[in-house]
Amino acid sequence: MVRTEPDARFGATQWMCSAASGPAALSRQATDSGFESGWDPHGHNPTSGASGLVQFMPDTWAGYGPGGAWAGRPPPGHPVFDPATHMTAAMALFCHNLTAMQAHLATTGKPVTLLDAVAVCHVAGCGRVTRSTSGIPTAADTAATGCGPDCVATITA
Repeated sequence: MVRTEPDARFGATQWMCSAASGPAALSRQATDSGFESGWDPHGHNPTSGASGLVQFMPDTWAGYGPGGAWAGRPPPGHPVFDPATHMTAAMALFCHNLTAMQAHLATTGKPVTLLDAVAVCHVAGCGRVTRSTSGIPTAADTAATGCGPDCVATITA
């Protein structure tokens, strides 16, 4: 069911995204959370610094969530570790990527589904979609996308 007004339980950002894309948006966030952190709100990757449920990178978090970026591990009590704050920021990022990829795919006609393009955005950055031939980086796209064999393997796994 597409709502005609925001649901107070979720906030305007989540409502706008779910109204535009249906339940797929929330389903995608749930999938990312399970895969990225095993639903651990305090999940942290010591190599990349990615933290929280959907493993926000520090600089990306600074653009979508409160509390600013961090170096190393976010300090205790950082908002990235609060599930409600984290998921609100994650939905804002997801909706931004969804809108951008929807426009890109409509313009280019690349043969990739919208949700697959958004998944590549999450894993490797939206530039990997926009600079690839098909929307999903391949070994042949390495020079254009900067997505080498390990990157391609991660995306297509």
